[in-house]
Amino acid sequence: MRAILPRDRLFGLFLLATAATLAVAYALFESNTLAWHHPILKEGYFVQESTALLFLLGFLLGLLFVLQDSKSRRAYLWIPLASAFSCLEEISYGEGYLYREPPTLLGKHVDTVHDLADVALIFFERSAFGPLLPAACLLALAWVLVRHRVVQRCIALAWNSPIWRFFFVAALFGLISELIDLKLLWGRSIHVAEEVLEMDGAAAMLIAAALIGRLPVASEEPVVEACAEAPGKSGRAACTRGRAQRA
Repeated sequence: MRAILPRDRLFGLFLLATAATLAVAYALFESNTLAWHHPILKEGYFVQESTALLFLLGFLLGLLFVLQDSKSRRAYLWIPLASAFSCLEEISYGEGYLYREPPTLLGKHVDTVHDLADVALIFFERSAFGPLLPAACLLALAWVLVRHRVVQRCIALAWNSPIWRFFFVAALFGLISELIDLKLLWGRSIHVAEEVLEMDGAAAMLIAAALIGRLPVASEEPVVEACAEAPGKSGRAACTRGRAQRA
C-alpha cells in the first residue's frame, strides 16, 4: 500500500471513516427494527442537510484562510468557491425553502446545474442518431483526457499535495453519486451509497479547506526563502533559531 499511496495518516483515517459510514448506513437501512432509517436518507432530511452544512463550513473556513495575505493560499481560492457551489447545488439554490416551482426542460424539472445531466440523457434518448451521439461524446472526452494527460496530472497533484488529494476524493465521490442519480450505476439500496458518499465528499472538501491553513502566510514566506538560501547546515540552523525566537 505504501508503494501505491503517499504516507498520509489523515487520508488513511478518512478512507476508514468513509468505509465505516457506508457500513453503518447500510446496516441501518437494511435493519427491520428501525423505523427512522428511511427519513434520514430522504431529500431534505438529515444526510442532505449535513452535506450542505459541511460544504458551507468548507466555504467559510477556506475563504477565511485564503483571504489572509499569501500568494500560496490565494492559489487555492477555488476550494471555497467549489464548496459554495456544491452547497448551493445541495439545497437546490434555496428552491425548497422559497417554495418556487423550478423550470422544466424536456419534461425534466431543473432546479440545479447537475440536473442538466438528466436533460442531456433525455436529449440523447430522443435523438435521431440513437446511441451514436453519446458514444461520440464519450470518445471526444476520452481523447481530451489522453491528449492532455489529465489522469497522470491529477495523480501527480494528489500524490504531492494533501489539499489536492482530498479535493479529488470529493470529486470522485460526487461523480459516483451523480452516476447513481442518473441510474447509470445500480444495485441493492444503491441510493444509500449516493447520499452517504455525497456527505463524505463534503467532509473531504472541509478537510481540504482546513489544510489551506497549514500553508505559510505572507509574513513567513520571506523567512522561509532566506532560510533555504542560508549556506551550510550551521547557517540554516541559525536561521531556524531566529525564526523560533521571533515567533
